[in-house]
Amino acid sequence: MVKNLRQAKKLVRIAFNKGFASKNRTEKIRSRIVNLIGSINFENFIALIKSILRIFIPTEIEKFSSRQKGYIYFQDFIPSNDYDTRIEIIGDHCTALRRYNRKNDFRASGSGDWSFDKELFDEKMIKLAFEIAKKLNLQSVAFDFIIDDNKYKVVEMSYCWPTKGSELYSGYWDRDLNWHEGIITSEVFMLEDFIA
Repeated sequence: MVKNLRQAKKLVRIAFNKGFASKNRTEKIRSRIVNLIGSINFENFIALIKSILRIFIPTEIEKFSSRQKGYIYFQDFIPSNDYDTRIEIIGDHCTALRRYNRKNDFRASGSGDWSFDKELFDEKMIKLAFEIAKKLNLQSVAFDFIIDDNKYKVVEMSYCWPTKGSELYSGYWDRDLNWHEGIITSEVFMLEDFIA
C-alpha cells in the first residue's frame, strides 16, 4: 500500500530504472509468516520453509522471467472490504470463491482463507463475469471483484491461477446461470473447451 507521495515517487523511480523482480521473495516470506501465525499447521510451516529456500534456489520459470520495468500501475484503495470474490470463467463454466483478507492486512489474495458456499455469490456478479469474458473474447479468465458503493468492480484479471483447492468447489454455473452440482476439475474444463 502506498501511503504518501514520497513512497509513490520511490516506486516510480524503481519502475523506470532497474524495475521489479517478477517475484517479490521478501513479501512472499512475510505473507507465509502471516499465514502461519493465523493458522499454525504443518502445511503452512512447509510453505514458509519453501519460500525461504526460493531466495537461494529460484524456480525454472523465475530463471527466465524478466524484470517488470518501464511502467507502473496504481489503483485506488477502497476501504471496508473484508474479502474479494474470485470468479473463474472457463468456456461455458463459472466457479466462484470468496477470499477473506489476511489478518491485519487489506489484501485477500494469497490469504488461504476461502469459502466456496454457493449462497455467498450474487448471480449478477456471475452474469457480469460471463459478459466481460465474452466481450473480451476470453476462453479462460479469473476476475477479482470487490464491492464499492454497492457496485461491482473488477480489480484484477488473471489468465492463469492456482488450481489447488478446486476440488473444494461444490459445482459450477453455466452461461444461462444454471447451477450444476459436482466435483470441479478446472483443467478438465479447459481441455473440454479446447477440444470442442
